[in-house]
Amino acid sequence: MSKRVPSARAGQRRGLRRLDTRLVVTVLILGVLAGLYSLVVGLAQRQYSQELPISSIYSAAPEGTQSLYRYLGELGMDAQPLEQFDPLPAEGTIVVASDTFLVKWPSAADVDRLTEWVEDGGRVVLAGPVAIDAFAGPLLGDVWTTVAEPMEDSPAIPTRYASGVTTASFGSARLTGVTAEWVTVVGEDESLVATRRLGAGEVVVLSSPYPMTNDGLGQEDNARLATLLVAGGARPVYFDEYHQGYARGGSIWDRLSPGGRIGLLFALAALVVALGARSRRLGPAIPQPQTVMARTGAYIAQLAEVYRSAGARAHALGVLEDALARSLRRRHGMLTVGLARHPGAAEALERSERIRSADKVKVEEFVAAARALVRARREVEDRNG
Repeated sequence: MSKRVPSARAGQRRGLRRLDTRLVVTVLILGVLAGLYSLVVGLAQRQYSQELPISSIYSAAPEGTQSLYRYLGELGMDAQPLEQFDPLPAEGTIVVASDTFLVKWPSAADVDRLTEWVEDGGRVVLAGPVAIDAFAGPLLGDVWTTVAEPMEDSPAIPTRYASGVTTASFGSARLTGVTAEWVTVVGEDESLVATRRLGAGEVVVLSSPYPMTNDGLGQEDNARLATLLVAGGARPVYFDEYHQGYARGGSIWDRLSPGGRIGLLFALAALVVALGARSRRLGPAIPQPQTVMARTGAYIAQLAEVYRSAGARAHALGVLEDALARSLRRRHGMLTVGLARHPGAAEALERSERIRSADKVKVEEFVAAARALVRARREVEDRNG
């Protein structure tokens, strides 16, 4: 008779049966959650980019600079997003614009890094009260902004940044603290655009980013003025998107705010405590005690014959009773609990004690009681029972 060779399909079915169902379900749930997370992040970023009132090249809101970014691209000028602030580009112009808020406020290291970069030959354009406030210090000197009514104004002197510009529209801010080291480009009575040299580089300040925003780019000569101010110097032109919230590079720890870092540390500490609480033990495993196996029926018969000859049947029953009691304590911790869990063991002990307390123990009674004790001990020591 030939042996039946198991088919490959049968082997595959057995392999599938060996898979942990809980593991498969967990993997599927994680996959679904990852897909949903990607979908939500994509939708949120698209909505964020379209509607958030920030001066970002990704924002189509009135305050965004998306139109200017695309306009520079159509003119063939090299314009790029700056999504990391360390290190800074080797050369070019960095544009930081905001009159609402910055998602990631510049650190002192960011301010110092940008100042040193300008002194080494870089060029920076700061547009709006928030951008000026964020990078205040040696980069700007005493220049500040004050609140005023929106206005239109003309170039103060004929410079390369005012070539072909007749009138420009600005938002509700004016520059103050413009000293002799600054050159006012726009603003006859009040300074709206000013420039100065700093080391080997140049600083350009706009009181308001309105001329370069989606809403203001089409007003008066704003498109030409914005193009000259942003791309009229060193290139490529980099729009600071790092502080607008679009960061690239660095670790998650570097991107988190101080509050976020504290929250992450608390979460990790809570995870360690939870894992420790769920663990069954924290030290090495306790070795399994050596358990004396219950004797077989043949051995009990021989033991009965030995004790019958020696006349020590009561003593033999006492030894077997003690072994059963030890097994009950080892398995359940307490003898009373073990007797409650194993009624057969309780009955065997009671019967053995009754026979052993008699004046004379008969052979038949001794063998029956011994067998009952051994059988009960085997049931107690059966780990699957």
